[in-house]
Amino acid sequence: MYNNPYTFNELIALTRINDEASVERFSSIMNMQYFDASNLLGSLKAKGLIDFSSISLTNASKIDITESGKRFFEYALSESTKDIDQLDIELIRRISNGTNDFNNLKKSLNIFETDLTLHLFKLFRKGYVNYSIADANNSYFTLTSSGFILLKNSESNESKEQMKQSLKDKKDDSSVITYNSSSSLDSSYESDESKLAEDLEGVSISRDNLGVIITIVVIVAIVILTIMFAFK
Repeated sequence: MYNNPYTFNELIALTRINDEASVERFSSIMNMQYFDASNLLGSLKAKGLIDFSSISLTNASKIDITESGKRFFEYALSESTKDIDQLDIELIRRISNGTNDFNNLKKSLNIFETDLTLHLFKLFRKGYVNYSIADANNSYFTLTSSGFILLKNSESNESKEQMKQSLKDKKDDSSVITYNSSSSLDSSYESDESKLAEDLEGVSISRDNLGVIITIVVIVAIVILTIMFAFK
């Protein structure tokens, strides 16, 4: 939605600028050194998020949020109400492991700057992280107790999912082994059937031979008896 790379500090500045904000008071509003506050103001102005107007009575320069700045701020508020996703969990994990400033988070994750800003803002608004501004371009983040609990719950859920997947894989392996064993039994059964058929065929052949022998013996006996009666 936004092509300009907005930083977390710029978004936080929009949350702190009110009707009484002025250039002269901006460093105290942001709790920054004057030089860093001036750089941040210049960045906000260059990206069209703020504009300046003069206050006639005090001769001060008033800071006004532009329509573009208001739209971006409203969009950030809307995004911060969304559910926690995998990128949010990854941010919390990296902050916990020591990659806890905006610039290094951007480098390690290699994501668009505005996306990182919106997700960190969401985590801050939901109470999972706190921040401290380092300078015009960087901030440091720490986990709150809620953020720590969220991280541990996420790790626990990941462990459960891995265990379920491991058990599923083992079950699938067992099914393959059972199938192979069944195939082996079927092959063995077929082999036994073939052997039995061959044996029965052999028995059948033997029975046929026995019939022939008996027939021959009977014929021979008849011939012998005929000859004996002839000589009598």
